[in-house]
Amino acid sequence: MLVDPTRFVADARWSRELPELAYLTLRLPWLAMEQFEADVMLAAVRPEHYPFYRRLWGNTVVSPPRLYPGLAKPVMLSQLDFPRAVSRVEALYPFFRAREDERTAIFGPNPLTWLPAAAANRAQPIRT
Repeated sequence: MLVDPTRFVADARWSRELPELAYLTLRLPWLAMEQFEADVMLAAVRPEHYPFYRRLWGNTVVSPPRLYPGLAKPVMLSQLDFPRAVSRVEALYPFFRAREDERTAIFGPNPLTWLPAAAANRAQPIRT
Protein backbone atom coordinates (compact mmCIF):
# COMPACT_ATOMS: atom_id res chain seq x y z
CA MET A 1 0.00 0.00 0.00
CA LEU A 2 1.17 3.52 -0.81
CA VAL A 3 0.54 6.77 1.02
CA ASP A 4 1.25 10.19 -0.50
CA PRO A 5 1.28 12.92 2.17
CA THR A 6 2.05 15.76 -0.23
CA ARG A 7 -1.39 16.66 -1.53
CA PHE A 8 -2.02 19.35 1.05
CA VAL A 9 -0.09 22.40 2.16
CA ALA A 10 0.20 24.75 5.09
CA ASP A 11 -0.43 28.46 4.61
CA ALA A 12 2.94 30.21 4.20
CA ARG A 13 2.11 32.92 6.75
CA TRP A 14 1.11 30.36 9.40
CA SER A 15 4.17 28.27 8.60
CA ARG A 16 6.42 31.23 9.35
CA GLU A 17 4.63 31.93 12.62
CA LEU A 18 4.43 28.26 13.64
CA PRO A 19 7.48 26.37 12.33
CA GLU A 20 6.16 23.15 13.87
CA LEU A 21 3.11 23.31 11.58
CA ALA A 22 4.88 21.16 8.95
CA TYR A 23 5.31 18.40 11.53
CA LEU A 24 1.69 18.68 12.64
CA THR A 25 0.36 18.37 9.10
CA LEU A 26 2.52 15.29 8.45
CA ARG A 27 1.43 13.45 11.58
CA LEU A 28 -1.90 12.47 10.00
CA PRO A 29 -0.37 10.70 6.95
CA TRP A 30 2.19 9.07 9.27
CA LEU A 31 -0.67 7.65 11.31
CA ALA A 32 -2.37 6.51 8.09
CA MET A 33 0.78 4.68 7.03
CA GLU A 34 0.78 2.80 10.30
CA GLN A 35 -2.98 2.19 10.47
CA PHE A 36 -3.17 0.80 6.94
CA GLU A 37 0.19 -0.99 7.09
CA ALA A 38 1.66 1.01 4.25
CA ASP A 39 4.83 -0.26 2.66
CA VAL A 40 5.86 2.88 0.82
CA MET A 41 5.36 6.57 1.36
CA LEU A 42 5.74 8.59 -1.84
CA ALA A 43 6.41 12.31 -1.85
CA ALA A 44 6.23 14.31 -5.08
CA VAL A 45 7.76 17.59 -3.93
CA ARG A 46 9.58 20.62 -5.21
CA PRO A 47 13.36 20.15 -4.96
CA GLU A 48 13.65 22.78 -2.22
CA HIS A 49 11.25 20.75 -0.02
CA TYR A 50 13.01 17.41 -0.45
CA PRO A 51 15.67 18.05 2.24
CA PHE A 52 12.88 18.34 4.81
CA TYR A 53 11.53 14.87 3.92
CA ARG A 54 15.05 13.45 3.82
CA ARG A 55 15.89 14.89 7.24
CA LEU A 56 12.53 14.09 8.84
CA TRP A 57 11.84 10.60 7.57
CA GLY A 58 14.85 9.52 5.52
CA ASN A 59 13.24 9.68 2.07
CA THR A 60 15.35 8.73 -0.93
CA VAL A 61 15.10 10.08 -4.48
CA VAL A 62 13.24 7.96 -7.04
CA SER A 63 13.09 10.49 -9.88
CA PRO A 64 15.00 13.76 -10.31
CA PRO A 65 13.17 17.09 -10.63
CA ARG A 66 11.25 17.71 -13.84
CA LEU A 67 8.42 19.81 -15.15
CA TYR A 68 4.97 18.29 -15.52
CA PRO A 69 2.01 19.65 -17.51
CA GLY A 70 -0.08 21.96 -15.38
CA LEU A 71 2.63 22.64 -12.81
CA ALA A 72 4.58 25.90 -12.72
CA LYS A 73 7.66 24.46 -11.00
CA PRO A 74 9.51 21.15 -11.31
CA VAL A 75 8.85 18.37 -8.82
CA MET A 76 10.81 15.29 -7.87
CA LEU A 77 9.65 11.95 -6.54
CA SER A 78 10.99 10.50 -3.32
CA GLN A 79 10.02 7.49 -1.28
CA LEU A 80 10.27 6.04 2.18
CA ASP A 81 10.35 2.35 3.03
CA PHE A 82 7.94 2.76 5.94
CA PRO A 83 8.45 -0.58 7.74
CA ARG A 84 12.22 0.00 7.81
CA ALA A 85 11.93 3.62 8.96
CA VAL A 86 9.14 3.52 11.54
CA SER A 87 11.18 2.64 14.65
CA ARG A 88 13.97 5.11 13.83
CA VAL A 89 11.58 7.97 13.05
CA GLU A 90 9.42 7.38 16.11
CA ALA A 91 12.49 7.20 18.34
CA LEU A 92 13.64 10.58 16.99
CA TYR A 93 10.14 12.10 16.93
CA PRO A 94 7.89 10.43 19.57
CA PHE A 95 5.19 12.88 18.48
CA PHE A 96 4.50 10.63 15.47
CA ARG A 97 3.60 7.64 17.66
CA ALA A 98 -0.07 6.90 18.21
CA ARG A 99 -2.02 4.22 19.98
CA GLU A 100 -4.16 1.91 17.89
CA ASP A 101 -7.37 3.30 19.41
CA GLU A 102 -6.33 6.84 18.38
CA ARG A 103 -5.64 5.72 14.79
CA THR A 104 -8.91 3.76 14.65
CA ALA A 105 -10.85 6.78 15.97
CA ILE A 106 -9.43 8.83 13.09
CA PHE A 107 -9.52 6.33 10.22
CA GLY A 108 -11.76 3.47 11.32
CA PRO A 109 -10.54 -0.12 11.48
CA ASN A 110 -7.81 -1.30 9.14
CA PRO A 111 -9.60 -3.20 6.36
CA LEU A 112 -6.40 -5.11 5.59
CA THR A 113 -6.62 -6.92 8.92
CA TRP A 114 -9.66 -8.85 7.68
CA LEU A 115 -8.54 -9.45 4.08
CA PRO A 116 -6.66 -12.78 4.16
CA ALA A 117 -4.84 -12.26 0.84
CA ALA A 118 -3.71 -8.70 1.66
CA ALA A 119 -0.41 -9.69 3.22
CA ALA A 120 0.58 -11.74 0.17
CA ASN A 121 -0.14 -8.84 -2.19
CA ARG A 122 1.74 -6.04 -0.41
CA ALA A 123 3.72 -3.66 -2.61
CA GLN A 124 7.49 -3.51 -2.44
CA PRO A 125 9.47 -0.24 -2.37
CA ILE A 126 10.79 0.96 -5.70
CA ARG A 127 14.43 -0.03 -6.00
CA THR A 128 16.74 2.47 -7.64
